[in-house]
Amino acid sequence: LVAASLFNGRKPTLFGYHAVCLVFAFLYHIIQRVVVVLIGTLSIATTSSLVYPLKRIRRKRVFLALGAYLGFMLVYEAFLTGISIRKTAYFEMDVYCYVKNDKEHKLHAAINVADNISYCIQIALPILIVMVSCLISINSITR
Repeated sequence: LVAASLFNGRKPTLFGYHAVCLVFAFLYHIIQRVVVVLIGTLSIATTSSLVYPLKRIRRKRVFLALGAYLGFMLVYEAFLTGISIRKTAYFEMDVYCYVKNDKEHKLHAAINVADNISYCIQIALPILIVMVSCLISINSITR
C-alpha cells in the first residue's frame, strides 16, 4: 500500500478508500504497541531462563497473557471507532493513514486523557521491564 502510493507521487492510491485507510490505521496503531509488549515478554522469558535455568516457562500462560492484551487492544480500538471518535486521515508526507480523535466529539477530552495514559503505560511499562530484566541478566551472568 505504501509502495503503491510512493510510486504514484505520494497520492493516496488505495489509501483513498475509507475502508482500506481505516483497516491500515487500525492495524498500524495496534501493531506498534503489541511489538513493544512482545519485546518485554521476550525479555522476561530470557531473564527467567537465566535466573532459573531448570524451570520451564509455561507457554500457555504467556500466550494467554498476550492474547488478553491483544483482545483488550482490539476491543478498546473497536469501541472508540464504533462511537465515532476515531477518524482516519491520510498523511501525504509520510505516506500512510493514521488515527486521530474527532475534536468535535463530546467525549474528546476524556478519551484524549485515557489515550495518553494508556499509551504511556503500554510503552513505558515494557521499557522498564526490559531495563530491569537487563540488570538482572547482567547480574546473573557475571556471578
